[in-house]
Amino acid sequence: MMDMDEPDCGHLQTDGRAARRRPRVAIVVSHPIQHFCPQYVSLAACDAWEICVFFASSIGRDAYVDRNFGTRVQWGGLRLESFPHVFLNEAPIQVTSELDAPGLEGALDAFQPDVVISYGYSQKYQRRARRHARTRGWAVYHIADSELAGTRSFPARVARVAKAWWHLRGIARVLTVGDANEKFYALAGMPASRMTRMGFPIDIGLYDKALAEGHSSREAYGLSDAAVVFGMAGKFIPIKRQEDLIRAVARLDPSLNVHVVLAGSGPEEQALRALAGGLAPGRVTFAGFVSPEMLPAFYAALDVYVHCSSHEPHSLAISEAIYMGRPVILSDACGSYGPNDDVSPGVNGWTYPMGDVEALAALMRSAASDPGSRRAFGARSRAYAIVSQNRAHGAFLQAALAADGLPAGPQP
Repeated sequence: MMDMDEPDCGHLQTDGRAARRRPRVAIVVSHPIQHFCPQYVSLAACDAWEICVFFASSIGRDAYVDRNFGTRVQWGGLRLESFPHVFLNEAPIQVTSELDAPGLEGALDAFQPDVVISYGYSQKYQRRARRHARTRGWAVYHIADSELAGTRSFPARVARVAKAWWHLRGIARVLTVGDANEKFYALAGMPASRMTRMGFPIDIGLYDKALAEGHSSREAYGLSDAAVVFGMAGKFIPIKRQEDLIRAVARLDPSLNVHVVLAGSGPEEQALRALAGGLAPGRVTFAGFVSPEMLPAFYAALDVYVHCSSHEPHSLAISEAIYMGRPVILSDACGSYGPNDDVSPGVNGWTYPMGDVEALAALMRSAASDPGSRRAFGARSRAYAIVSQNRAHGAFLQAALAADGLPAGPQP
């Protein structure tokens, strides 16, 4: 079902694909995702192609209760009016493997795409999109953040790769998000010639505005300019392992003036507060749930961003932190590091063995004692992030279409 005030993807239909001047791209996605919608805005603003986004659920557009954050969430900055889209179900259906929209085939037939971009392969909705695209001869591009960094056992690794190999049959191209992601798909049999780096987009308009205005949350968190601030953003759930950061700061000499800020909420909050009060009183600030609009000011308050997770395929928070010019300390169970990824060890950040609190504390101690390295690493983060976001907001699609014989015009 389409809202009356939404752009109508059907108006783009022509008498035949051969008569078109521009490739047509259908993006099939579960629901409006806060960090992907700015990408759709950028793609829609480019004259090199025509896009339409097909949503199966209105969750995200409408407020909902996030069980992990433990709070009612309504995402801002979606800018749905700025790109053509269709809601195939008006209800805010929960996003599970059972998510589906039987009207998808008719909507895609009305749009007549050259390419269908599909997210993951677990949902009925995405499987429906791929099946229909194949019957029509449309190329299917696949996006997922699969990697093996957080998968420790050999049998589990083999099973994951085998599952991916099965689902990748008939996929024309994989739009990858990082080094670990590309290694995974290579193991699953996808040749490099059929992989195009996309990366995860962020709301660059929001972050550019924050950088220009120079806003920081330091004062709001009661932090002095002299403090060396390490921080992490994420839900307070066990896999995020914020406790490691608390235990690490407790190991540092108070003379280093190191402080930790944790942004988020969730079921582990009370346990984390108790741990901080017992091990590092006065050295850990809980910022609460920070809305996406306020996250740039949170990152601006930090000297170093830290991500301790036991499993995080490709962290959006890291992509945001490096765009704000922050060096990163990252657990090796996360998939955001590599020589050509958000975190390049020894270039703009550091990695440590997941769960090794002493190793994390040693990196924090070194970074706190070396402001020159922090500045140099931060500058490299910012330089990489600018190139990465330019790619995520359009250059990736131009490269992918050209590689598949669907040349688009120049990207503005």
